[in-house]
Amino acid sequence: MKIFVAKKAGFCMGVKMALDMVLATAKEERGPIYVYGSLIHNPQVIQLLEKRGIKVLAEGEDPSGKVVIIRTHGISPAVRQGLKDRKAILSDATCPLVAKVQSAIRKRVRSGYNIIIVGNKDHAEIKGLIGFAEGKGMVVNSIEEVEPLPHMENVCVVGQTTLNREKYRLITETIIKRFPNTIVEDTICEATDLRQSELLELSKMVDAVVVVGGRNSANTRHLGQISESVGTPTFMVETEKEIDPEILGRFELVGVTAGASTPNWMINRVIERLKEIDRRKQKGWKRFGVSLLDFLVKGNIYIAVGAAFITYAASVMLAIPAKSETIIISALYFFSVYNLNHLADREAAEFNEPERAIFYERFGHILLGASYLSIISAIILAFMEGVWQGGIILAAAILGRLYSVNIIPASWEKIRARRLKDIPASKDLFVALAWATVAGLLPAIKNWGDISLPSLYVTLIFIFILIYIRTVLFDIRDIEGDHFAGIDTIPILIGKEYTKLFLLTLTSILTAILYTSSRVGMLSPIGYYMLLPVGYTLFYLYLYHRRIISHGIAAELVIDGTLILSGLIGMVYLFI
Repeated sequence: MKIFVAKKAGFCMGVKMALDMVLATAKEERGPIYVYGSLIHNPQVIQLLEKRGIKVLAEGEDPSGKVVIIRTHGISPAVRQGLKDRKAILSDATCPLVAKVQSAIRKRVRSGYNIIIVGNKDHAEIKGLIGFAEGKGMVVNSIEEVEPLPHMENVCVVGQTTLNREKYRLITETIIKRFPNTIVEDTICEATDLRQSELLELSKMVDAVVVVGGRNSANTRHLGQISESVGTPTFMVETEKEIDPEILGRFELVGVTAGASTPNWMINRVIERLKEIDRRKQKGWKRFGVSLLDFLVKGNIYIAVGAAFITYAASVMLAIPAKSETIIISALYFFSVYNLNHLADREAAEFNEPERAIFYERFGHILLGASYLSIISAIILAFMEGVWQGGIILAAAILGRLYSVNIIPASWEKIRARRLKDIPASKDLFVALAWATVAGLLPAIKNWGDISLPSLYVTLIFIFILIYIRTVLFDIRDIEGDHFAGIDTIPILIGKEYTKLFLLTLTSILTAILYTSSRVGMLSPIGYYMLLPVGYTLFYLYLYHRRIISHGIAAELVIDGTLILSGLIGMVYLFI
């Protein structure tokens, strides 16, 4: 089975802004947060918000003194005034495009126009829009509903922002024939239009389409109607559990798209479910090879191998013997830490790596035992190498476990960051620091008298930046899940695009450091060769930007290939 994922699938700009506002408000406020109506049309997201103390304001509930967030669909002026009169503390999460339509209606009404709104009269957005027409608005949802409308001189037509553009065109043409003096506002969301156009083309090249999203979402239903209109078998699902392997397994080319209220992790779960169906169809060595690769990556054996290789590279950069004991300690440590952290933070795994969460449900007990055995073995081996080495591994292991533990008592209410994990953007720094310490500093201690401090500094910076770039890139991928899990990463703080520029700047800095240090003699000529992993880093950043790799085993194999490449270059350098 070949899976094609629509580029425009998932959260739209308006939904992202609304969720950012709600989650940010939830962090600032101690009490519950209320939303006037359902924030977005996705049951799974609403359930997650409820777990974070974000509730829907019940019908007739007194909003006095409560923080009430206006949903993305907007509300009418009368409803807004009613909330204000009852002393609600309002925050407006209305989609900017919906707000623009509201403004257009108000402007045209005051200029003497009657308003015709094209859309579903029961939809939350339409209920809000009609309130801006000041009694001069009517709603139609089909060509047939235009003819019974009363005679009007000046007419302005607006449409529900998630409406199908072709449907909007046909209805507005009918309205213009009925009322010649008509102004038509282009209110269809561009993102929705692109999403629908993309699906139309995708539906023509695949055998089946899976549309992911809430059944109460109008734009999700429109997507299903589009793919069905070209005769492509279409399956509407809210979660991966609704996918029937017997039915979907019959198709070779499957397209996946999602509504504007569907989070990435739901899309990824569906994709993983389809991949699982495909794996079941495979036979022989191919199935064994894919399963083995899957186990190596998800079980963090691959990252442990990468740790061994970059520890070897560090020894070469420091011009000291690469000791097998140090390499094994590094591999055992990172195998253990990555597994233990993933097992401890199941919530983040559910959001960001649903395929890994499923993997841990099957092999979690085995990996837990193996991880504890590995960390104990690493500590014992490190102490056998020396007190300093043992102390470093023991301290790193303890700090790794303390990362998610409350250090500050709950009674200290003024301090919000009670764990190291709560410090904004701390995860990436701690991870990179751990790698630099274990893979870079540990090999140096045994040969402390034989190394130059400048070469040590350059080596530590090399490892730190490579790992930091890797970790932050995964943060870009996981931005939605981290937001819901309450983890403030660099992409959440400064945005995806600025983060990408930041990573490019770091690669430039690392390039300059390696080249200059070898040029002036701070580092042996190995610095020139280690420019190759930096170039490779730029390569995978480009692949990610172009969405050639983004999620799953392939992405981790490519990205962590930097570590393997660094070790291989070190090996080649010794034999030149």
